[in-house]
Amino acid sequence: MRVYNFSAGPAVLPEEVLKEAADEMLDYRGCGMSVMEMSHRSKVFDDIIKVKISKVDITTNEELPGAELVIKDKDGTEIDRWVSTNEPHYVEKMPAGDYTLTEIIAPSGYKVAESIDFTVLPTDEMQTVVMKDAREDTPTPPTPLLTIPKTGDNSPLGLLLAIAGISLAGLAVLVHKSARRKDIAPRDDDDEDTED
Repeated sequence: MRVYNFSAGPAVLPEEVLKEAADEMLDYRGCGMSVMEMSHRSKVFDDIIKVKISKVDITTNEELPGAELVIKDKDGTEIDRWVSTNEPHYVEKMPAGDYTLTEIIAPSGYKVAESIDFTVLPTDEMQTVVMKDAREDTPTPPTPLLTIPKTGDNSPLGLLLAIAGISLAGLAVLVHKSARRKDIAPRDDDDEDTED
């Protein structure tokens, strides 16, 4: 009879999972050795490693579709390239080591993020790398200067008034000279009134 532990802490595992773990303790997936015995650089062990890459908005932490991303190893060899979607990207069978995640093209309306260096550890647990994108700065439109609307015509009023003033002054001078000439002019005898 099987005993079930309902206490806080470890959970009850299905019997088939326990049997698979017991079988693989001595011979992991037919390779002839336990996971604990194999080299972390072996191909069989590499098959265990899984990495989750998330491309998210820096403020909402929601996945961002439309970013072109690339993972390169420390020698610069491209390991994986993809365009992000609304779901995280998973890489399996990734050898343990040092890598760089680089954003080639940012989603529309976002800045290209700085590259992230990360290390994949020799473990069968899911490893996560998160790259965050900030929105592009949208320039604030300048405040328009206050403009006073022009009313009426656009004729130069000052110039017209100056010309009119000069014209009036010239006319006044002519009238004054003309009046003085009549006063100063010698009289002819013909001009006098005779009373005969």
